[in-house]
Amino acid sequence: MWDRIKLMFSSIFAWVLPLLKALSSSVGKVVLQEAISVCGGIATTMLAADGTAKKKEAFKQIVTNLKKQGLTDLSDSMINAAIETAVQYIKGAE
Repeated sequence: MWDRIKLMFSSIFAWVLPLLKALSSSVGKVVLQEAISVCGGIATTMLAADGTAKKKEAFKQIVTNLKKQGLTDLSDSMINAAIETAVQYIKGAE
């Protein structure tokens, strides 16, 4: 039984580790803070929208705000990961 649990967590950890590294970098922290701010606003202003519309709007706002800060060379996957992390953070805070 423990072997199965160990295998499950080791395979999950291998998948999550790159995400953790990216979001814990100095740029990743800025992206994550921006995502928390934007997603928090969207959660209160786009109540009738579905998740896809909210995510699309969050992505657009985050990219725009980060460009204003001089961060232009960010991967879509980092921004998407930050959005997903921010949503979970906000849900946990409710």
